[in-house]
Formats: sequence, C-alpha cells, structure tokens
Amino acid sequence: MKQVPYKNFIVNFRENTADEAVLEHSFDRDIFFSSIPYYTPPANAIIIDVGAHIGTFSLLMADKSPEGKYFALEPAEDTYTVLEKNVVDNNLVGRLIPCKIALFNKNSKVKLYHDEYSGNWGHSIVNRLSKTFEEVTTITLDSFFEHHQISHCDLIKFNCEGAEFKIIENVSKSVLNKINTWVILYHEDLEMKGNHTAIIKRLKSNGYFVNLIRVSDDQKRGWITATKNYRQYIWFSLRSKMNRIFK
Repeated sequence: MKQVPYKNFIVNFRENTADEAVLEHSFDRDIFFSSIPYYTPPANAIIIDVGAHIGTFSLLMADKSPEGKYFALEPAEDTYTVLEKNVVDNNLVGRLIPCKIALFNKNSKVKLYHDEYSGNWGHSIVNRLSKTFEEVTTITLDSFFEHHQISHCDLIKFNCEGAEFKIIENVSKSVLNKINTWVILYHEDLEMKGNHTAIIKRLKSNGYFVNLIRVSDDQKRGWITATKNYRQYIWFSLRSKMNRIFK
C-alpha cells in the first residue's frame, strides 16, 4: 500500500492497480459531481456512497460538505481495509462511516465475484465474472436507513456493478422519498435482466425529475441523475443540450 498527499487529503492506495484510475476519476476529473453540476451539498449533508471502493468519492464529499455525515459502503475485504485507513488518516472517524456491506434486495450472504481483468475494481454480486469470489453480507436500502436511523439523505451515489437494479426495484416508497438527489451508474451488461428505463420510471413516478446520459456504444452503461428540484433539472437539461450542440 502506498500513501500520498492528494489535493486536500492523505490517500492510501494500492500502487499499479485500478486504484490509480479511481483516484483520477474522483479527483482529477471529478466524474461524479460533474454529472450533477447543479448540485451543491449543504454544509451538514447526509450522503451515501454505494460502491465506495477505497473512498475517493467519500473524501470528496467530506471536502464539499465539511459538517456533513457520510456513509461509504464497500463489501470487498481488501478494498475495505484501504477505505478504513483513508478514513482514519484523514481524521474523519465518526463523520465518514465505512460499512463493510453490500446493498441488495435482501438481507443475506452472497458471493461477490472478482473482476480479474481490472484486479481490485468492478467486482459484482449479480454476475459471475470469474471463478474467484468472497462471501459478503448484503442489506436492503430500507434496512440500512432503519439501522442508521437516517431520516433524510441529501445525495446517494450508486456504482455497484449491476446490483443497482434490484436495490432500487425493492426499496420502499417511504425510503425512496427520503432521498433528494440520485447519481446512478447503471450496468445492463452485468445484470442481464436490468433495465434502466425501469429505474427512470420508478423515480419519475415518485416525483423526481430525471436525466439520462449513456456512456457506452452499445448503450448498456450510463448515468441516471434525479432531483426533486425542477429548476435544477431544467438547468442541467439545457446545459446538456448545449454541450451536445457545440461538441
């Protein structure tokens, strides 16, 4: 494990692994917050990071919302160890809560299949990516909210390699409506029965204004962002349209 000062943080990562790409995504290009340019988290935001990996997005949250509380969910044993160290070394214990667990549609134990191609990134509980796996604990979004007594969530970000479909399909309406803003990376190539239009329909039926950005040529992957703020939605829609025109 290597440790370097990075932006405003001390970051632990595994050298010559996918961790380096994750650092670039979160800090150099900030791909997550750039997908919701209209969103500014309040100083005391409650934010949930589903598929936190080593915690780069979670650290970014802590910088943008200095008095907030953040939950970073990462089920993979080796990666969780790095996440936990990043919490401690940045003096975020008590504010950034690392959770060694995976969200799913049931409270259970399942196999987390390793993505041997990327090494330590891209593991999935819905697709048998390789012969190697580890057993992990899963929890529903409803149970997670209840366990941590979350009455409101300002932002929830999903990057959980195909599990997002079953998580959102099975969340209750009461928990769904406690969330203000969603950033969802969907992976239809990993969850063959997954359908991003079902996620969009579910969110729209509960009062969210939704944007879709496809990022793969086969349209199997993309981003879904959702907000209850109509002005934010219109602003983002117009910006996206202008970007396509002048690209």
